[in-house]
Order: sequence, then structure tokens, then C-alpha cells
Amino acid sequence: MVDSSTLQIALYSISSVVGILFSLILLYILMKKPSWLLFYFLCFFIISIYHQAGIFFTSRIIKTSQSLDIHQFWRVSLAFSRLRYIFLILFVHASHRFKATRVLTIFFVLLIGAGIILPFYIYSIIPNLMEITVVLYSFIYWLFVYMKKERISLSDERLRLLRAVLLCSGFFLTGIILDLLESIPQASVYISILLIDFYPVYLICIGGVITFWAVRDLYFPIIFEESKRAQKLDFSGLPVTKREREIIGLIIKGKTNTNISDQLFISESTVKKHINNLFRKLEISSRWELIKLTDRIHPKE
Repeated sequence: MVDSSTLQIALYSISSVVGILFSLILLYILMKKPSWLLFYFLCFFIISIYHQAGIFFTSRIIKTSQSLDIHQFWRVSLAFSRLRYIFLILFVHASHRFKATRVLTIFFVLLIGAGIILPFYIYSIIPNLMEITVVLYSFIYWLFVYMKKERISLSDERLRLLRAVLLCSGFFLTGIILDLLESIPQASVYISILLIDFYPVYLICIGGVITFWAVRDLYFPIIFEESKRAQKLDFSGLPVTKREREIIGLIIKGKTNTNISDQLFISESTVKKHINNLFRKLEISSRWELIKLTDRIHPKE
């Protein structure tokens, strides 16, 4: 019979190797098709894989060597590995931005910063509670965005990604919370009977979901009737730049400013500036007028 320690070693080893493979694929896709959403996830994922591999290798080294330098190195590494939660929050908020999203981002960055710094000065369970709070908040935020999908007009590809992430996170949510509680000495007594850690398994699953979505989005994008038409539009007769032509095509596809920002790897304020310039040049005042204008230039077949 395989004991739990052997199972844990195998689990951390396999998840680290698979995680590195997913990271390389995502890095390649990010270079081919830049996206803030993918960038934030990749940063979160790489730090998580580093943290996970560190748990395995450091525990093995500590068993054979009682050097204080190793203990101190791991203590520092553990603290800074919590930076992954900042990228997790940015990834979560990139799914859709509400009016309060900026304030929430600042709040969680400060909370995570406290979780990183406090262990260097005092013993506290605040870092552990911070991790649990961020995980629960991420799931709730994704769920809220999904429930509001009709009102905020999510694109089909973003909706598919959100549905897959929600399903994966919801399935492992309880296990992840138990893993985090196990790191709190006062609570570990009650839940240390768990045979395996859920987080490495979740990391493989969420990495696989995002990698699959990114590969499909790069090589097999959803093609709608309007997007086909957008690709055929010729704006050479209009006083617009190349970037503005790209934005017109995305507007016709029904993309929001957030979607356009993610796809073109520019800020939302830059998107708004381009759209305002478009409206001024074409003497229109709304997206509807822009769509009607393209209908007049290129009537539907």
C-alpha cells in the first residue's frame, strides 16, 4: 500500500512538470496573441508552480540538512510567493470590470501586501486568512460576473472561459480551503487527516482549462456572421488609422471596451480615446451609428 507521503511526493512532482509544460505553451500563445487576461494568469501560474516545487524540494533538503540558511530561504520564498495572489486578483478582475473593481483591486493589493510583510515581524494568522479570503472572493466574483452575463454582454469566448473556470474552481473550492486551513496550526489538528493536498490537483486542472481555451482561441476562434463581415470591410475610404480600423471591426463583433483592451493589449482609456477620435472623424455619436454607417458602406449580402 502506498503511504500518503509517497503520494504527496508523486503529486507535487507530476503537477510541477505538467505546470511547467502549460507555462511554456501559455507563454508562446501570449507572444503570438497578447492579452492582459492571459498575462495575469500566466504570472499567477508560474509563481504557483515555483511555490509548489519549492515545497517539495525544500522539504527534502530540510530533512537531510538542518541548516538555518535553508529554513530562512524558504521562509522568505514562502512570503514572496504570496505575490501570486495579486496576479490572481488582476486575472479575476480582467474577466469583467465593474465601477467598483478599481477600488476592490487596491483593497486586495493592500491586504495581500500585509500578508507578505507581516510574517517578517510578528507571528500572525493574517497571511493564512488573507489567502482564504482571496480564494473565496475570486470564486464569488466569477460567479457574480456569470450571473450578470446577459446584462454586461460578455463575448461568447469569454463566457466559455468563465463557465469552465467556475466549474473547475467550484469543484475544488472546499478542498483548497481545507488545504489553506491546514497551514494554520490551530486548525491543522482537525483536518490533518487529509490524504492529499487539493491545490496541486486544482493547479493542473485550472492550468489545463486556461491552456485549452488559449490554444482554441488562437487557432480555432469562434467565427460569427458579423465577424466574417468585419474581416471583409474595406475602410480605405474613411479617414481612420489602422488601429481605428481594428477597433471598428471589434465593435462590429459586439466587443466591449474591456474586450477590446484585452485583445489589443492596450488600456481601456486608450480604447476610449480611439473610439472618441472615430466618432469625431465620422461625425457620429454612438456605436449604433457606427454599425449603421458600415451597413451603408458594405450592405449585408
